[in-house]
Amino acid sequence: MGTKRAAVVVVVAGVLAAGVTPVAASAASAASEDPANCVSAVLGSMSLQQQVGQLFIMGVSSTAPTSQQLGLITSKSLGGVILMGHSSVGVSATKAVANTLQARATTTAGTALTVAVDQEGGEVQVLKGTGFSTMPTALTQGTESATTLRANAGTWGRQLLAAGITLNLAPVLDTVPASLGTGNKPIGYYHREFGYTTDAVTPHGMAFASGMSDARVQTSGKHFPGLGRVRDNTDTTFGVADNVTVRDDTYLRPFSTAASARITAIMISAARYNKIDGQRAVFSSTVMKGMLRGDLGFKGLIISDSMAAAAVNDLAPGTRAVDFLLDGGTVVLDTNAADITPMVDAVVAKANADTTFRSTVTENARLVLTSKYTAGLLSCPAASDPIALHYTEMGGSAAYGNPTTGEYRVAGGRARDYSRGSVVWSWRTGARAVHGSIASKYHSLGGAAGALGFPTTDEYSTSVGRTSAFEHGTISWNRTTGAITVAYS
Repeated sequence: MGTKRAAVVVVVAGVLAAGVTPVAASAASAASEDPANCVSAVLGSMSLQQQVGQLFIMGVSSTAPTSQQLGLITSKSLGGVILMGHSSVGVSATKAVANTLQARATTTAGTALTVAVDQEGGEVQVLKGTGFSTMPTALTQGTESATTLRANAGTWGRQLLAAGITLNLAPVLDTVPASLGTGNKPIGYYHREFGYTTDAVTPHGMAFASGMSDARVQTSGKHFPGLGRVRDNTDTTFGVADNVTVRDDTYLRPFSTAASARITAIMISAARYNKIDGQRAVFSSTVMKGMLRGDLGFKGLIISDSMAAAAVNDLAPGTRAVDFLLDGGTVVLDTNAADITPMVDAVVAKANADTTFRSTVTENARLVLTSKYTAGLLSCPAASDPIALHYTEMGGSAAYGNPTTGEYRVAGGRARDYSRGSVVWSWRTGARAVHGSIASKYHSLGGAAGALGFPTTDEYSTSVGRTSAFEHGTISWNRTTGAITVAYS
């Protein structure tokens, strides 16, 4: 973890808003929160087309999405996009692009888009410009302590979150042996590996992922079962084969650790693994079902490497998508928007013709929606909405007044404002209420997107007044002086 900041105290004059009954801190609404209820309700409201759409991430321009790309988000009910093309426009302009993309997600049953990017460092840093740090290569990152790297990744993650990014397609968990080095074109040539042994890659890959998670950005380890021992790049070359890796290979250790740590996603290589089953990993049930799900026990999203790659161009787009899902994949990533229509249509047709495959589509959509729930991207029906439930638990309109906004996404969570306060939620902290002068100060400091983060308690009584605790500090109100004290930890 990053080093804690020294405590900073800020005092501001203020008064407690009238009309709100003080409520003691509680272990929350988290007790009544059941994500499965929300996910099931949203999933049950979706048509087959909408479920299938959730299983696709499409490439779009990082600076100026085309009308075709924008149209496909809506017409195909797509679940996600990946920003393509190096950009130097900075955080604010990238957030505007993300907002434009999110605005097109109008046919997804209230489910927001996953907005992904490749932000590893070095030459594989898509987003640059004002507000984005210059990230060193992963090989350089691997020379830092894991503690330092986690703190740095937290900083980079907060920049991504501010730019509207919800998923970073990193870290690279491939290990390139020193004897191959830059002769490995997909990884080593660009110094994308954290080191030349699994002892280096494993802790640094997990530090990177943990730092991003600290910032509430989801991550995807890649490229299972490893691209570190091939020579050619699957993006540009057909027939790339790994003739070394075996099913219980020691080079799988970084992926095994990531799976145990419940990383959000793992990306699958498009190379062929001749000592496993001779199949390309993205079309191998042995790799995805047998090794990743079975041997490693991975429960998260299995994402394909780009299905626009040269390594899979012998197959029609629809066949690529269907075969990947049949063999155990969850989400089809394709950087070429022209592939999306035939892919989605082929999956819908297969699901209509094959009830077993349709069940696979539904369960994959459930996995995607569950992941989106934890990222604050899912709009739940009131009966299963943690914000609505907590509002009722805390006294509803009698205590907090009527809603003044709809529910909105904020900093990897969700919130809703009422005439006498707000309820703020994240997967980690549960739903918590803030009100009065404490709420006013909290919102003035950026709310959940600010330095304090999400509230971890409801407001509670102290010997001198009232306090709310947050992820990174507290705000207190003094009943005698009316002063507001902000203490950062």
